[in-house]
Amino acid sequence: MRPFLILIVLLAGQSVAADTCRDEIAALYDGPLDPFQRPPHRQIVQQFDAEGNPTRAYRNTVETPLRTIAGEPAAGFFTMAIDRELWNGPSETGPWSKNPAQMPEGREATLRQQYADQRENLTDTVCHGITAEGLVHYSYRTQTNPDATGGFFGSLDQIWLDPEIGQIVRFEMTEFVNPWTEGVSQDRHVIEVEFDPVIQVAPPE
Repeated sequence: MRPFLILIVLLAGQSVAADTCRDEIAALYDGPLDPFQRPPHRQIVQQFDAEGNPTRAYRNTVETPLRTIAGEPAAGFFTMAIDRELWNGPSETGPWSKNPAQMPEGREATLRQQYADQRENLTDTVCHGITAEGLVHYSYRTQTNPDATGGFFGSLDQIWLDPEIGQIVRFEMTEFVNPWTEGVSQDRHVIEVEFDPVIQVAPPE
């Protein structure tokens, strides 16, 4: 088990002071909260409205943050993104049609800066301890810094980490904020993570 995960397990069974808890969560950005260190996986995403009613469901296939397939099965629409290139198709396996649009330049640097912002802007950090299922539970609020256009995003997050594999297996996010939407959204997103080392997101032939 990695050293910082051993520390997590030791601290999870006791009351953690606020500053110590913040440091513990911030350290996760050097490990399981860093998507660039996350192994290939699938995400099952369920969205709920403010009243708790399910609204939309998504499936994401992630080799790396720069090689993904994401879409809404009910709508029959998926997008494959590899570096800056995009393709669209009706399912997770295609068939794929080239999308003439491209992701912005400097995509990796932008993503890494957003994660660094989130680490620096942690507030309301709570280390809840180990659940009955043996997962380590945290909650915190964070957001990115405004970019050149004034854009940012933030939310109140919860994560559940499996110490046996050293990875986060569940995310929940709510209280979304951004400069384009008035107020705070009480919608909730629940993301279940399934790791699969054989996942590859490759350009269509």
